[in-house]
Amino acid sequence: MIGERLLDTVDQLPRWPELSRTQKAVAVLGAAAAAAVLAAGIVLAVAHDTGSPPAESAPTQSENRGIAACSRGTSQHADLPLMQAALGNLAALPHRANLAEIVTNPASTDDSAVALVCTIPGSDVAALEDIGSALAYNIRSAHAASPSVLRVRDIGDGDNVNTTIETSLSAHTFTAKHGDAGNRAAWRVVASEN
Repeated sequence: MIGERLLDTVDQLPRWPELSRTQKAVAVLGAAAAAAVLAAGIVLAVAHDTGSPPAESAPTQSENRGIAACSRGTSQHADLPLMQAALGNLAALPHRANLAEIVTNPASTDDSAVALVCTIPGSDVAALEDIGSALAYNIRSAHAASPSVLRVRDIGDGDNVNTTIETSLSAHTFTAKHGDAGNRAAWRVVASEN
């Protein structure tokens, strides 16, 4: 029934040879306008999905994503508001890292925070610095009472300590404008088991 109505409607439309020059011109312009709108929609959708991050985004936001295996969970000593600030709007940490927890020690002399991150096998100091830079940027941006020193400790799959790096959060902004090399230069290795 619906098919018959559709065929009747299509049969009532004039065929191309039956159209006048003006009707053909209007039809061509209409088809071109429809194609342009469709193409613009596709371009905008693709640009929205793969758009570059804002200039002041975390420095390694577009790097490899995923989650490293981690046997360690968040303890009762974790600073949950600081962890939430550290993750910010990141879908995942760079280099497939997994943030196990961030602990603070306000009684320490340097007002430090330690982020424990699980990493994939083969992660090096540069990867840890990228992970730390993403965390540091978000902490500086979103957490009003940020610690003065941030340490990032690579705990592998959660069972061991591989490398610890640290930085002064007040000495560097950790934005994309510094580039990976500039952000990595703000870190120093304080302990390494490799």
